[in-house]
Amino acid sequence: MTKLTFFGGLNEVGGNKILVEDKKTKIFLDFGLSFGLSGKYFADFIQPKKGNALEDYFELGLLPKLTGIYRQDYLKHMGITPEERGVDAVLLSHAHLDHIGLLNFLREDIPVFCSEETKRIMGIFDLTSSCEFCKATPTFKYYINTKGEKSRWTKEKGQTNRDVRVVKNGETREVGNMKITAFSVDHSLPGAMGYVVETSDKTIAYTGDIRFHGRHPELSNNFAEKATGFEPDVLLCEGTRVNETENKTEDWVEKECCKVANDTKGLLMVNYPARDLSRILTMFNSSGDCGRRLVVDFKQALLLQLMNELGYGPKLKDVLVYAQPKSWYLINHDDAPPNQVEYDYVKWERDVLRLDNLVKTKDVKVNQSDYMLFCSDFSIGNLVEIKPVEGSRFIRSMCEPFDDEMTIDRERIDNWYDHFGIGKDRRRQIHCSGHANGIDLKKMIEVIKPKAVIPIHTKHPDKFRKFVRTTMIPAEKKEYTF
Repeated sequence: MTKLTFFGGLNEVGGNKILVEDKKTKIFLDFGLSFGLSGKYFADFIQPKKGNALEDYFELGLLPKLTGIYRQDYLKHMGITPEERGVDAVLLSHAHLDHIGLLNFLREDIPVFCSEETKRIMGIFDLTSSCEFCKATPTFKYYINTKGEKSRWTKEKGQTNRDVRVVKNGETREVGNMKITAFSVDHSLPGAMGYVVETSDKTIAYTGDIRFHGRHPELSNNFAEKATGFEPDVLLCEGTRVNETENKTEDWVEKECCKVANDTKGLLMVNYPARDLSRILTMFNSSGDCGRRLVVDFKQALLLQLMNELGYGPKLKDVLVYAQPKSWYLINHDDAPPNQVEYDYVKWERDVLRLDNLVKTKDVKVNQSDYMLFCSDFSIGNLVEIKPVEGSRFIRSMCEPFDDEMTIDRERIDNWYDHFGIGKDRRRQIHCSGHANGIDLKKMIEVIKPKAVIPIHTKHPDKFRKFVRTTMIPAEKKEYTF
């Protein structure tokens, strides 16, 4: 019999960790971080203790306490006897942290299925942050150094490759006694996928995160049409915006941003989800229509470089890359020795520094009306050197704050813009969501015709009952047999 257990993703947006079992085969649908639960206990000033391995996560309910799924180096450090592998695969819908954020704790030999885009984005995380999704650095391990003494193992000493397996749209793979078919869907991150899982007696469809109003609705429509042919017993359906009826589109965002740009005499600063290639393309189109150049940061330059190879735009050569000053700020000193300028940056950033389309702080400062500058919350301090002139504006192209911590962060950022004379009347919220609204979800469910619907990734699961009579609202960590 097929069993489902939800270790996250219920009554919250994200945190998906759904265990599917049939006979001796077990797979997880996503393995994401719950931002809400994590935010209850952790912030900048208090973080999980790495030396405590998994204990903090177990104690606070951030990770399910299951055997056979976690890294052996962590278990050994906790005094736990090595375990046989207890999960056969993880299916990743896409590379947002609320779907992949806890993957680094899993055993490296558990096969992870995902799109090529998802694999590349996880690789960027690995390269540019402390995350380890495609690779793993042995932890709590020593080696004998040249002095004959023990030293701690580091990333530079060597890493283990995680068993990441790329699946293509419409491709079917076998895992144990289950069949898994992957389908591309449209979302605010490239490479998003939904899945159909066939067990020995049931069929489960999983939307992942999905929308029908983005640049590629045909992908999501194809998923719905193809899922129908499987006659699913259960549809695990995301419902982030199930209580909403309105849809803004990328085309609308593009036109509204262009209106703001045409009304801006100084620098136009924009903030949007950094890995949302649809939004980057939107900003690129908008900036070009208004006679400005889009200026991205180093990480977006790396993203474009890798995704251009897969046919995603805009082309890296067609945007500008802001040479953000770091450490000693030597990039802003023309007389600084080149080798010392590079010393301010880590290796992957040095490769970006060699691009021909860099702009420096002085370029932006002197010619502010020429640019649409990506300005994230993390880079807002650059405004001290740039000093936006009178007539500058800011566009925020992200979701509105949905918890207290995000509201506080938003107020802090607003204080920065107020300081530089970019008051509330000079700031605009222009955004469209990466999630389907209630009307589109209803239409999708009517096409798929599942025998039962389980709402996930939503704070409003009860809303599904208005248009799906067979809606089932499960409890977390409880096993359900179908």
